[in-house]
Amino acid sequence: MNELNVLFPQEITDANYTFSNIAEPDLTMGEAVWVSGDNSALKTRVIRTQTHRVYERITTGVSTIPPEEDLVMWADVGPTNKWAWNDRYSDTAIVSSTPIVFKATPGTTTAMTFYGLKGDLVQITIKDSPGGAVLFDDAYGLYVTLGDGEDLYWSYFFTMPEIVDVLTITNLYPEPACEITVTVGLTGSHFECGRANFGNLESLGFPEYGITAKPRSFRKINTDAFGNVTVIPGRTAVDLSGSCVIDSDKANAAFAIIKRLLNVPVSVIPSSLGKYSHLNNFGFVDADITAEGPSHSKITFKQEGIT
Repeated sequence: MNELNVLFPQEITDANYTFSNIAEPDLTMGEAVWVSGDNSALKTRVIRTQTHRVYERITTGVSTIPPEEDLVMWADVGPTNKWAWNDRYSDTAIVSSTPIVFKATPGTTTAMTFYGLKGDLVQITIKDSPGGAVLFDDAYGLYVTLGDGEDLYWSYFFTMPEIVDVLTITNLYPEPACEITVTVGLTGSHFECGRANFGNLESLGFPEYGITAKPRSFRKINTDAFGNVTVIPGRTAVDLSGSCVIDSDKANAAFAIIKRLLNVPVSVIPSSLGKYSHLNNFGFVDADITAEGPSHSKITFKQEGIT
């Protein structure tokens, strides 16, 4: 039986984000670097390579203060394309018309999670150090045609492939100095990666049936005095809730994990089976633990998903 695991992402910074085939600024995405003395029109966007963020002009005039320090003239609207896979939101994806390649040295990594994927496959290569010996090299197709218990021949010839945008990789060799290369896509002309997490799994016990994934929209609905409805579409997220059971002798360790969860977004992975990949979610988790008997405790959790 699979355990329910959480993955605490390793922090990715300038120091350990070692390569990307996406430039900064990315001219193919219309990115331009802010220059002191800028006097551009409203809604003009610029980037800062120091912060790896995109800023939009919200008032007119001559800009001489860096946008990240001038909240009157500029609004932060998201990450640069090169860094988009590393912010908290899977809908601010790194985008390219050619396969995406990036490298990082995140430290000891035994598991990875990916969200907002678009393409035909993901290739993962892990070396024991930058430019060192290969420890792991495998490709994961993002088009799935065969499901558990289905007629394999019927599925192969008569069903449309299902496109998977979430990927979980576990049981990796724990090398502290590892270099990880991620390649998204092989064939095609449009590729995306919304979020990539590198880290280690922490167990919260064995999941009980009944774990619920609930899609949520941040839409705004306005109704006037005559009953006319106007809908302003918003971002979307998935909330997760459920419970799991853990041996009492592991309850103290689980409680320590629960306290670590309070202010850190994590991946929750209820199962490693592909048919439950829709339950793999990223966001903030609140949980409580109850001593239900002399030999076991119960953990009840809720995850507020991030878009």
